[in-house]
Amino acid sequence: MAKKALTTRIALRSEAEYQFVSGQLPDPDPVLRKMGKDITTYRELLSDPRVGSNVENRQSGVLSMLWEVDRGKSKSRIAQFVTDMLGNLDIPTITSEILEAPLFGMKPLEVLWTSDGSRTVPGAIDGLPQEWFVFDHENHLRFKTKDNPTGIDLTTPEYQYKFLLPRYRSTYANPYGVRILSRVFWYVVFKRGGMRFWVTFTEKYGMPWLFGKYRAGATDAEKLALQEGLEALIQDGVGILPEGDGVDKLDVTTSGASAQLYEKLLRYCDEETSIAILGHTGSSQSTPGRLGSEDAALEVRADIIDSDRRLVEQTWDQVIRWAVDINFGAQKQYPRMEFFAEEDVDQEMSERDKNLHDIGVRFKEEYFVETYNLPEGQFTVDNTAPRPAPAVPGQGAEFAAAGQAQGDAAQTAVDTLIDGLPPELLQQQMEELLKPIIDMIKRADSLEEIQTKLAELFPKLDATGLEKTLEKAFLLAETWGRATATEG
Repeated sequence: MAKKALTTRIALRSEAEYQFVSGQLPDPDPVLRKMGKDITTYRELLSDPRVGSNVENRQSGVLSMLWEVDRGKSKSRIAQFVTDMLGNLDIPTITSEILEAPLFGMKPLEVLWTSDGSRTVPGAIDGLPQEWFVFDHENHLRFKTKDNPTGIDLTTPEYQYKFLLPRYRSTYANPYGVRILSRVFWYVVFKRGGMRFWVTFTEKYGMPWLFGKYRAGATDAEKLALQEGLEALIQDGVGILPEGDGVDKLDVTTSGASAQLYEKLLRYCDEETSIAILGHTGSSQSTPGRLGSEDAALEVRADIIDSDRRLVEQTWDQVIRWAVDINFGAQKQYPRMEFFAEEDVDQEMSERDKNLHDIGVRFKEEYFVETYNLPEGQFTVDNTAPRPAPAVPGQGAEFAAAGQAQGDAAQTAVDTLIDGLPPELLQQQMEELLKPIIDMIKRADSLEEIQTKLAELFPKLDATGLEKTLEKAFLLAETWGRATATEG
């Protein structure tokens, strides 16, 4: 009984006397539950200018990233298969669908599989409306149909590789996920109401009032003619009135403070909407010229983008695992999909180039123009500058010079060691390593056959002899380096 209790869920909704409607778990969203509406209510909020622009701004944080397949410890042929498979899919569009999950709590997507001739791959991945799906008391996703209003259980083996379900901060108590649009609903409603009253207020107090005076004993026809004359005067600026009638103008000069109340309401609603979606108000509250406030805003935004990126990567990783399992069977290691910003690549490349420069590599001007997009002719490359001697903390220039001389001697010894490797031995080992590849190319009938067999042959190459030779060389070089470091 103790073992059974460890592996069995005790706290169940069915045991807690939870009430269900047709076996469906009610949507716990407080706004929808109070209003008696469904999730389509939130989709209408995207037409609001502030909501729509903030959503696009947030999603662009991931959509603007580059992506690559991280092979990890998976097999090379599987990594190549995954790379080719993803290259045939509309990554930006599908990623944009996945990014709806933070807005609506979840985003069901259906995978349509097809054959590329030799493998089974996703032909399309389509995002589906959230209102088509519900959860049951076991938190199983169900698809509501005309014939089955309670929904088809999509967790059965029949649909094992069909439906993706990225969710935003979902829990056992709330499998529908947290909805950001739920947080901005009332702000949009209040803003729309405030805008309507503000327009009415502007029409009422934005221009002077005209009062027409009709003479005593005027008939209804004369009063109507006076009213029509005033309306024409307001609209066209030109009007005629019967003799004896008069017009007075009433200026409203105390309405400015009241008008500001509407403006403050609208601004407050927009700022709270930005905080809910972006994590900060953006340019609304950041003080111009104060770098600190801008940095703080960007820091929060970067954290939210990183959360969205992980959600997208997890969804794509699920697609990769399914495709690999279908075509190759279950694996110990799977390739992964990684999204990264372009500036991260630039920083990594700059650090690499610096390390190469420190060991003596010199680049041409064309390299900096192509790699870092620097304007041509706006910089110079000094390839004649000697490498600086490493500074020795707390010692004088003579010690630095001595250290440089010792380093040169060590480098000379290492160079001599490398030159001492017999070229004939290295040539023989390389020929033995590449012989299976050369023989395969000679027997192949087409380039496609070479590409296919090369991917299969590469993991089987025997580089034992070459590896042993290089290990000995590296061991000698490391031993020499430790010895000279100890002597210093």
